Amino acid sequence: MKPWSPIALTLFVVAWPVWAGQEWDEQTAFRKAAEYYARVMPGLVSSNLPFADYYKSSFRLTDMGMDIYDDYRGKYARIRGQFSISLDVTDGTVFSVGNLKLLDYVETNSVQRIPQFTVEHAIACAHKYMDVVGMSPPKSMSLSKISFHSDYASCWLLVWEPTVDGFRYDTFFTPDIQQFRICFNERYGFAFCNKRDTWPRPKTTVVKVTKEAAITKASKAFPLIQRSPYYLQCRLPGFVVSGMPKAELLVATPNWLLDPKRAIWLRDKPPEETRLCWVVAFTSVYTGKTEPGELLVPPVFLVYIDAATGEVVGANFT
Repeated sequence: MKPWSPIALTLFVVAWPVWAGQEWDEQTAFRKAAEYYARVMPGLVSSNLPFADYYKSSFRLTDMGMDIYDDYRGKYARIRGQFSISLDVTDGTVFSVGNLKLLDYVETNSVQRIPQFTVEHAIACAHKYMDVVGMSPPKSMSLSKISFHSDYASCWLLVWEPTVDGFRYDTFFTPDIQQFRICFNERYGFAFCNKRDTWPRPKTTVVKVTKEAAITKASKAFPLIQRSPYYLQCRLPGFVVSGMPKAELLVATPNWLLDPKRAIWLRDKPPEETRLCWVVAFTSVYTGKTEPGELLVPPVFLVYIDAATGEVVGANFT
């Protein structure tokens, strides 16, 4: 979608009552994003940023435009202007905001690579930016990671995650769902903040299945992953286990991948349940034939074993 000109946008606003469905959603989403941008931008952009003037004009769409999504998380819009802003179309709640131009700048230019802030100072700055963007991690989450120049060049990244009775949630398939993240540069300011928290608690966190028993059961399920229709859409068969499996207790959503009648590959609504699972990971190596010069990246296979019942409740692969 191309950027809207001021004239086109004015006509669109005037004519909105005759539009319906997605068109109305886009116009409303843009207006809400523009209002949000005007409110938070002064507190997020450093005046010493070389391209600080870029943010001073009213919110406008870039060449990447905007998209309306309707998936298992609900209906939401991603509007790409001076900031990239994602919001819930139904109530206008912003759940993600990012300064992508800043992230690109600090990654591709000679910018400070050694932190000057202490960890305590970084945490204080993160909370300052939370106040500006109007987002904060729910009480069910705790700070799980602080890094500098690791995940994002020249930037601090702070991550909060929920736990249930000390057990973390699985983030293999959708890493942003159960996390609250905030990222910033010491000199140039805010980079992004996003949050999602939709998974329910498991009914029990009692562990009755041993790690060894879970690995044994997962080893038998491993070949079945490669026979599933979802795997065959993405990968070639012919991979075998190449190393010792690893198992970790995590709260996960069953996807029943090995049961064609119940399998969930792409969700169309939030998960209704979670289980405390032994998540057993297998590295692999390819045993089939390849063309000269062809290189296959072996996938990692995961099998989810209910820690209370021993039931195979799902699987995944890279």
